[in-house]
Amino acid sequence: MPLTRKQFVEKYYPDMVRITSGTNIFPSVMMAQAIVESQRSVGGYYYPGESLLSKVYNNYFGIKASSGWKGKTVNLVTGEVYNGVPVNVNVDFRVYDSPADSFADYVKFLKSNPRYANAGVFSAPTPQEQTKRLQAAGYATNPSYATLLNNVIDGFKEYIPNISQGGGMVALVILILILTR
Repeated sequence: MPLTRKQFVEKYYPDMVRITSGTNIFPSVMMAQAIVESQRSVGGYYYPGESLLSKVYNNYFGIKASSGWKGKTVNLVTGEVYNGVPVNVNVDFRVYDSPADSFADYVKFLKSNPRYANAGVFSAPTPQEQTKRLQAAGYATNPSYATLLNNVIDGFKEYIPNISQGGGMVALVILILILTR
């Protein structure tokens, strides 16, 4: 049975908070990208984690395999938008052993590609601004990518306390302080 969006957020959001800690990547943005990049329509409803790329190959972010990638790859058809025209193209994607490996490599991928720092992704003051900077850096070819991500964030805010202020970090810090006293 596929995970609902709520179940997906509840299952993976704590990992994303931990993985993005100290990186200047908002966990809510990471979660929105995982939802968008890994979803597939099942019975008319989009379920995160159900795309072939995520379900079989554990790539939750649609990260392509460049010539510098030394890990496993898979060649799949994907949709891109070039000069305003949607097209299907075959692309080599990175393959991971687990969702956790995909999550960790997502952060490494962003941090190791200068185009993201140059676009101000890590200095964005809000998740909404960070999505715009990811789009400006060329993360996806969809010209409405930032809007799509922001709509997804708005849709799962109710599942996570304090998400509008960076994705639950305030609640996490309070919990850690309570547990370490």
